[in-house]
Amino acid sequence: MTDRTDPMLAVLRTEIETGVWTVGELRSLQSLRRRFKRSGVVTAAVVAVLRHEGLLAEEAKGVRVVPRVLRVPPARPSTPGDLAAHYLRGQIAKGVYTAGQRLPKLESIARAAGASAMAANVGVLQLVMEGVLRKARGGEGPGYFVADRVKTRRERELAAALAKSLKSGGWSPAEFPEAVLEALKHVLDQRTRGALTGPVAPAKAG
Repeated sequence: MTDRTDPMLAVLRTEIETGVWTVGELRSLQSLRRRFKRSGVVTAAVVAVLRHEGLLAEEAKGVRVVPRVLRVPPARPSTPGDLAAHYLRGQIAKGVYTAGQRLPKLESIARAAGASAMAANVGVLQLVMEGVLRKARGGEGPGYFVADRVKTRRERELAAALAKSLKSGGWSPAEFPEAVLEALKHVLDQRTRGALTGPVAPAKAG
């Protein structure tokens, strides 16, 4: 799960922006959990992201869409999860945690932020969805890392270029991965030989 790609977050943001979820309409967290079949922690993190964007306001019985003219990020943390996210944002801004660095365990974050382990989990997931943090990848073991914003942007640009090539090149989804691998081998071979002077368009595998 990454920032902007969580399906629950994407659907709710679209519903708010298009007016499907109308201003003032109250939805309980339990109803959102049932609808998307997500855990309470993930649901709380999604709601926290939308509150941080100024789209939702949380009340005792649920959350409501904020009128467009009043949509501003909250001035201060209002939930335990917010407190943990605010603490981590501050640590990253101060350079205590830098791009690519592994975060301490949730228990340590919770103690430092003055929050529960569950609140720390919500705060961390919120920052993952916002692209501030990322989950560990294969071979890194469990945990979370500070996202490298530049690397993330370049990866998204590469993904967009590949998606464009898939659409414009007439490839089928089944043959495209092999074609990309062959093209990548060619690019790396050319770079090794010092002969790469510009972008190489993937050629259809024969």
